[in-house]
Amino acid sequence: PLRPAPPRTPGEQRVLVELCRPVLLGQTFTPPAAVRAMADELFVGEPAVRQHLGHLYDKFGIQAQPGESRRVLLANQAIQTGAVTMRDLRSPSTPQD
Repeated sequence: PLRPAPPRTPGEQRVLVELCRPVLLGQTFTPPAAVRAMADELFVGEPAVRQHLGHLYDKFGIQAQPGESRRVLLANQAIQTGAVTMRDLRSPSTPQD
């Protein structure tokens, strides 16, 4: 990791894992998961996912410029800091939070 990942709640970590799942398991340049897909996978509503993402953007210092996706920037930061690893993808999601 280039720098340590910020502390995260269990709910935020689950959202990060789902966000990064397509990136780590897909082909080159695969985009991160959409909000709807994360909500469905985690058995929560889209507002809950958006709330966690908002907190994660703040914690990771994500400031998107026009034309940039904050989800892409967040997924990159999560992987670069070791907040999400391939090992995390083997753990099934559980409906909590």
